[in-house]
Amino acid sequence: MKIKEEMKGLKGGFEKIGKVEAAQEKDRERVRELEVKVGAIEKMGQDRKKEAIEVKELQQSFAKIVTEQEEERKKEVKVDDKQIQEKMIEMMERDKRKNNLILIGVSEYERGEEEQKRVEEIVEALITEANVKFEIMGRVGRKDPRPGTSAGKVRPRPIRIVVEDTGDRRRLLARGKTLKGKAGFEEIFVVPDLTKLQQEEDKKLRDKLKEIRESGKKQARIEKGEIVEEVEGKKEVLFSSKK
Repeated sequence: MKIKEEMKGLKGGFEKIGKVEAAQEKDRERVRELEVKVGAIEKMGQDRKKEAIEVKELQQSFAKIVTEQEEERKKEVKVDDKQIQEKMIEMMERDKRKNNLILIGVSEYERGEEEQKRVEEIVEALITEANVKFEIMGRVGRKDPRPGTSAGKVRPRPIRIVVEDTGDRRRLLARGKTLKGKAGFEEIFVVPDLTKLQQEEDKKLRDKLKEIRESGKKQARIEKGEIVEEVEGKKEVLFSSKK
């Protein structure tokens, strides 16, 4: 009986242990569930943190792009404004010089009246049928301080004049080439008063003319900003500087 009682007690004890182990297993299951939930929450937090970082980076990138575009736009506007301003200045300069002529090869005199007389002689040699009104504006460039030598003389500075009548100015320029055949005027040249930009364009045009003539087109010539050649009575444009 005593043994039976002890066995009964042991059985009860095992049952209690089984119940305790079952309870512990439930607890462990709950712990595992909690760990999964905590892991999910942590992952969610990390994902949200990552998303927040990505959003911030996108915002910074967008702000950078907007800033760069704005700077580029300002640069473009600045460049456009500068180009417009340069064109305006160029147009004003050309308008200011439209009645001007440059005489090359006119000796420099000590007295102004001698210079005036010499220019009058040149103008009268070109236009004999009318009294051309003009005004001497002065010499172009700085005076060369070196005196003339036996080996060669200092070239005189070009002289700028403004012609009152546009028609007279046009005739003087057109007839300027005839001075080569007139005694005492062989070294005088009459050219338009060009701006710096016009001078650059003129040089490019003359360089192109030289290139075209060297290629065999000997009759090519410059005419109103273009290089032309007469082919069977028809004018052919070989090159144009006009835009």
